[in-house]
Amino acid sequence: MTSVSTGGGLTQQLHMRLFDRLDADKYDVLSAKEIEASGSGSGNSVNLVKKLDADGDGKVSRAEMLPTRTFGIETMGSLIAAQSEADRAKISTEIIADLFKRADLDGDGALSVDEMNAEKDLRRAANIDAGFASDTILVPRDENGDGLLTKDEIGVGQRLRIPLKITFFDEMPADVQKEILARRERMGLPPPQPLSEADKAARRAQVEADWAERNSGPAGTMKFLSREIESLREKAAAAYGTGAQLSDSLSQRLIQQIMSERWSTDAKI
Repeated sequence: MTSVSTGGGLTQQLHMRLFDRLDADKYDVLSAKEIEASGSGSGNSVNLVKKLDADGDGKVSRAEMLPTRTFGIETMGSLIAAQSEADRAKISTEIIADLFKRADLDGDGALSVDEMNAEKDLRRAANIDAGFASDTILVPRDENGDGLLTKDEIGVGQRLRIPLKITFFDEMPADVQKEILARRERMGLPPPQPLSEADKAARRAQVEADWAERNSGPAGTMKFLSREIESLREKAAAAYGTGAQLSDSLSQRLIQQIMSERWSTDAKI
């Protein structure tokens, strides 16, 4: 039940929420019996304790539950290196297969709402901790409305990029200006305020700086802007707050990650 030096992060907050869920007697340590009784251990409770119990006392402390490193989105199995490959259909198939391998907890070949939400929560935490997200996005479409997603009901796309060129209202064609004014009037909004040339230059410079910052992450990713990362982190942290109950799917996914080679405390990255 040793102490482990760690930094902060949303992924670590999720680990602490899992600890709270497993710690039924509230003694602030976990035993194999306690983990098994929670239903989250899936028969791996003894192995889980062995993996986390750094000092060999047979129990897991909060510090031992925390990952010693904050992992990036690669840990989620995303295939960001595939962005430059030519065979998009093959890449899409691999990405979806990878998703089902980690997210289809009951192995029924479909993702429930809880399983998909667990994937989103873990991906969001890893993305914000890393400071960037994969350019690849998953597009669910429950075509038959049964509340389950099969492999052919999930598409793979890429994030839209904001164009560098900005056209201000007074630079638009007259018919476009007229349409915009009519739309704003219907919405009860005033006409757009004219900008000075200095203001226009400043806004164009900001867009170019934002573009450069977003593209400064690893290949196949989009970096979060420095001015938005704290807000994203605060919103995610609120969602993981102590008042929220972890779903069964999210708990199982966290156990799954802890048990995997890449999430062990001696992982090679």
